[in-house]
Amino acid sequence: MTGQQLLDSLGKLFGQKLQDKTDFRGETTYTILPADLREVAKFCRHDLSFDYLIDITSIDNFGEEPRFEIVYELYSMTLAVHLRLKLKISEDEQVDTISDLWLT
Repeated sequence: MTGQQLLDSLGKLFGQKLQDKTDFRGETTYTILPADLREVAKFCRHDLSFDYLIDITSIDNFGEEPRFEIVYELYSMTLAVHLRLKLKISEDEQVDTISDLWLT
């Protein structure tokens, strides 16, 4: 399976749950809902071979609502494919952990 086929399969399976897709310099970013994080991340880890969680970061968009963006940087070492999952949350929201999927 090529990297593009890998990303296409994610889009086909979770199409309605993926709010936005951006491609830039060979990297794909999907914006998802906070409630869908665990399901999408688990599928990426176990079914799409994204075996490396490079980074988790957040962006504070002070003055905007929702205020925060959380960004998960995933990588498949097998296929050399980079994927970014991004979600937006307000100050009073919480997201599920995915620390049990990648033990980094």
